[in-house]
Amino acid sequence: MEFTASSHFNLRKLVPGQDENSLFRALGDPLVVRHMASMGITLRDCEAIISNSLEHWKKYGIGSWGVERKGQLVGWAGFKYWKDCECEALIVLSPSYWGLGKAIFNKLLELAIKDFDLSHISVLLPVTRKSFVYMGRIGFEYASDETHNGEAFKKFVLHLNLRHQL
Repeated sequence: MEFTASSHFNLRKLVPGQDENSLFRALGDPLVVRHMASMGITLRDCEAIISNSLEHWKKYGIGSWGVERKGQLVGWAGFKYWKDCECEALIVLSPSYWGLGKAIFNKLLELAIKDFDLSHISVLLPVTRKSFVYMGRIGFEYASDETHNGEAFKKFVLHLNLRHQL
């Protein structure tokens, strides 16, 4: 499953043996690591991200894609089931491409509703983020504070059954 969302980016399945180095370059920046539940990203971590992504697709029929810009892998985005089938939306991009986040999120929302018929999605944002006001503006509700791998996050939930008119 591949999506050309716009002229700005493309979502495509991650390819083992091909995408690890590019993903490492995109995610290895300390600015990216600061927003993840991780002390750092290694090439081995990127191999695991790709492997886990493909396994997730096999197990659940939903998962994450590589984010491509002009033929270059610049991050990863999609969905991940965890905690008793709660579906988290995630977008992790190289800092040079953070401006694509809103367009990618809009595409994920469209896919969540039209292709995967999800009732809700959650997002985890690091407490180091400067503001969370935007989350309320786009319909997310604050759910809880959480800790993952020793890192603090705020969890927000968006109920999609109210947004099926997209």
